[in-house]
Amino acid sequence: MKMMTRALRDYRALWRAATVQRVEGAPRLMRRLAILLLLGGAGFLALAIVRGGLDGWIAARLLLGLGTAWVALVWALLFVPGSALMNMASHARLVPRQRRRLMQMSGGGWLLLTLALTAVAADWTVLPLAGAYLLSFAVALASGNPRALLPIIVMGNWGWLSRRVLPPGLGETLAGEPAMAVYTVLLVPVAAWTLRWMYPAGGDAHFARQDALRSNFARFEGIGGGTRSLEGGGATLRAYAAALRRDCRDGRRRANPGRMLMHALGPSVHWSSWAGLVAVMLAVGIAIRLLVWQAGSAPQQGAAAHGVGAGLGMLMLAILFSTAAFSQAIDRTRGEQALLRLTPLAGDTALLNRRLAGQLLRRGLGLWAGLTLAILCVSMLAAGPGVLPIQFGLCCLAGQVAMMGLLGDHAGQGGWRPALAWRAAGLALLELMAAAGLAWVSGMPVWAWMAAVALAVAGFLLRRSWQGMLAAPVAFPARRLG
Repeated sequence: MKMMTRALRDYRALWRAATVQRVEGAPRLMRRLAILLLLGGAGFLALAIVRGGLDGWIAARLLLGLGTAWVALVWALLFVPGSALMNMASHARLVPRQRRRLMQMSGGGWLLLTLALTAVAADWTVLPLAGAYLLSFAVALASGNPRALLPIIVMGNWGWLSRRVLPPGLGETLAGEPAMAVYTVLLVPVAAWTLRWMYPAGGDAHFARQDALRSNFARFEGIGGGTRSLEGGGATLRAYAAALRRDCRDGRRRANPGRMLMHALGPSVHWSSWAGLVAVMLAVGIAIRLLVWQAGSAPQQGAAAHGVGAGLGMLMLAILFSTAAFSQAIDRTRGEQALLRLTPLAGDTALLNRRLAGQLLRRGLGLWAGLTLAILCVSMLAAGPGVLPIQFGLCCLAGQVAMMGLLGDHAGQGGWRPALAWRAAGLALLELMAAAGLAWVSGMPVWAWMAAVALAVAGFLLRRSWQGMLAAPVAFPARRLG
């Protein structure tokens, strides 16, 4: 009994240190996310009762799914990264019980979430896929290793991959119930090895990984901007240098103060920094179209196109992370901003904030529109016109979330921060639920309501953040009041 009490006390202290104490306002954000999920679930249940289609088993699974979603978000976004930061090389050697408790909490959370997702799906064959997906997600967040995204993509599209990419006999064998049972057994040693990899026990490799992890979180949280350059390669720098020479040749009298203001942020906010991404996206779309054409008969091509179209929704992350470059550039170039305040083109407080807000809004909206067009072109090439409506709705939703970190009080805590990311995630989830409910009531497609709700919310939030930025202290140098 004493050992259990001591373990529970350790779990409570580690949970608070990894979540509540690491991220400012984490309890409030968790409460708000829980309220949003409960409101969305209550709305769906009310609509089901009104339409007379409520089933007790479905309602129970819905409530379990909402609770699982909340726990999964808190576990993946707060606890796992925080616990990985806490497991410093010195602590792993001097306080071995802390490392052991962190491994127990991470492993226990992963197991409970995997079982809960399996219960929500009401299909035991989902267990190995859900377990591998959650495990890869935790590794990606705890290590910042992009290679961990490959298992996530494979597990998320396993049904299509096993039926359309692999040979018919092999695909049916690998997706059958006996194979799923084998995957479930193999998942146990894989999870054990992953936990030992996520929480090393000291050594030179642990020190190197801790430095990389701390740098990743510094970039994410906007403190210091990290050490990795975000300014692209030679082609990007040449395009930016040409634009800078053109603007500097105009002279003081003819120079555009707004464009010169943005030059203080460096090449990472110039349009050329995204040209390479668009080119890669188009090349991937063409390659996927060639693979779909080789899928065989017309029905197989149609099924393959739908499977590819489901995975193309991940492309909206390009829009979602687009405005993060502006926040990182503003954090990283405070010295240039201080020098710019001494120039005649800077103007007074209200004028500088208005010019900066106008340039950020113009470039942010242009980037949103350009990436949306590129994603629609890729979707058309890869999966045909059938996926364009839902892709458009997803792009509208992603753009609305991206615009939330564009304007604001940049002298204080404006731009993207973990607290804002949590609010954006909760708002996006609420918008998805509202779009689904409105589509259910009206009979209109979900993508239409998704786009309409996202654009309306984006307009309202941009207007409010514009007014707040004009009334805020002078933006440059940024973060001096934060």
